[in-house]
Amino acid sequence: MGVTSKNKAENKRRIDFVVCGVPRSGTNYISAVMNKLGCECGHEDWLQKDSWCTERETDDVWGDVNWHCAPYLYELPKDIPVVLIVRHPVNVINSLLATGDYKRWRNALRKEDEGYFFFNCKTKEEEANWFWRCWNNLILSRSSIVLPIDRPEELKSNLAILLYILGKNKTYASKVSKVVDSTKKLHSRGPHPEIVTWWRLEKETRKLARELGYGRVLD
Repeated sequence: MGVTSKNKAENKRRIDFVVCGVPRSGTNYISAVMNKLGCECGHEDWLQKDSWCTERETDDVWGDVNWHCAPYLYELPKDIPVVLIVRHPVNVINSLLATGDYKRWRNALRKEDEGYFFFNCKTKEEEANWFWRCWNNLILSRSSIVLPIDRPEELKSNLAILLYILGKNKTYASKVSKVVDSTKKLHSRGPHPEIVTWWRLEKETRKLARELGYGRVLD
């Protein structure tokens, strides 16, 4: 069963884009970048499991960066761009483990859907690996653009493509490059110890990481 949208009115603008990824992948950073590039971009503001808001009063291009919405992306109209934000899995998984966020996937599920997410993990490392793979695969099933925050040139190029799709044709590549370079990456919970290395990632995690352009050497 879905939830009732907060907003159903003809004078409201439908959401223009959604950026989604695993927690600790740079969601704060991408939200700040999108705002500087002229898009109204929230950070976990509009697409929570029980407050699914896809229309609001604004004349500007707007969207949300939100990891919670991955299980429910299928509820979005198919013409809304869904963007995957990624970061090297070694860094993400170490951060998930250090902060305890590897368990947060449960918080994104509506009560009636909790039984659909079965996993057989005996350790926190296994659960963190599973979370990283599960969330990325959910988003990839809807995503047309990938934003790798630790590969700056690819990030700039794909941001420019997203802005073009959103009708921001006057946001030139030079501005995108300047904004990406000048926006400080936020490590809101500080540096984390290395708990896992590339070869301690599960085989399935390394396989998906390679498909997303990552390898043994951290960028």
